[in-house]
Amino acid sequence: STWGTLLSSMHKLLWVPQLIGYTRLGLTAVSARFVDSDPATFLALTCLHMFLDVFDGLAARALSQQTKFGEVLDVVCDNVARSFLYVVATRLYPRALGLFSALLCVEWIVFVCSHASSVLARTNWKATMAGSTTPRFFAYMFSNNFRNPLGALAIGGVSGLPIAVYAYAHFGDSLSGIAHSAAAGGLAVLAVGRLVALSCEAFVVKRYIHELLAMDELPVRPRPE
Repeated sequence: STWGTLLSSMHKLLWVPQLIGYTRLGLTAVSARFVDSDPATFLALTCLHMFLDVFDGLAARALSQQTKFGEVLDVVCDNVARSFLYVVATRLYPRALGLFSALLCVEWIVFVCSHASSVLARTNWKATMAGSTTPRFFAYMFSNNFRNPLGALAIGGVSGLPIAVYAYAHFGDSLSGIAHSAAAGGLAVLAVGRLVALSCEAFVVKRYIHELLAMDELPVRPRPE
């Protein structure tokens, strides 16, 4: 039965990659306590959250604990943390409310589209994006799971820009000379990376819309009497 199958799989919720994911969600919740009172602690907890992101995938492959639930949980952990950072950023820079809100929404829309695409294709969505039908620019970005210069720039922009904005707002004024210029330059590089990622996200959404439209062209199966 469906319930029997579900209950027999419940132990997977306690596999190591999932435990890492729950820990990351907990770190985001705990970090909220320090967002205003102790920026250094907030940054440390957020960086730990990002550091642990490396290990859930490694653990899944090393322990043969790769699951669809784990894939979704991993992205949810990323998006929840970044969404919180963007909310905080809107408090620090109220004039950027529209920009940060748009980026927040785009990331969740892309999550929905990419996950739905992987369900339709019955494979990881990144694998389909690196296929022969993908334009070279995006295929290269997706190749080797983003482990290439263009992919690193995009992932750096997505992951690093919101935390860098927070750090610059709290500690930028204390920097001077070369250090301040380096920090501003780093922010600029991350902003460029975020724009590169945005072009990729637009492609992912566009591709999924095409998939939906193609499904509408399929013949409708008659319902059984």
